[in-house]
Amino acid sequence: LADLSGRTVVVQDKRLAILAAAGALVESPRFAALEAALRAEAALPAHFLDREAAAQYAAEPVLIAMPEHGAQRLTVPIVANRLGRGFFSLLAEQESAFDRLDNQFVRHGAAACALEMAKEKAIREAQKRVQGSVLERLLLGSVP
Repeated sequence: LADLSGRTVVVQDKRLAILAAAGALVESPRFAALEAALRAEAALPAHFLDREAAAQYAAEPVLIAMPEHGAQRLTVPIVANRLGRGFFSLLAEQESAFDRLDNQFVRHGAAACALEMAKEKAIREAQKRVQGSVLERLLLGSVP
């Protein structure tokens, strides 16, 4: 998506840790400062931080100015299984305007991330069930 949009793409988890980042700004010497700004909860709308409210919120991307870093951010929550799981953002230089296509990239990027996050969660839950079953059988003495 970074190549297609010409923007920097950032995927964050629910704790605002960066899971993936790609694009021109990632290679910039100022990306470390941008990373710190991306992790700041205060920059996000309050309803994005409430995982249940984020899921109820229409997936309308929010533009967040980052003038101290000469950048701007177009972001939307990643929603899977009716809970906010993280955030999908496009970053661009401050003087560059986001357009309708960027809005579509953000929406579809968040949807793709939601599918992947839901899949990973289902795999983890299945592994926990299998481990619990094996442990239960060990405790009951039914495993040779």
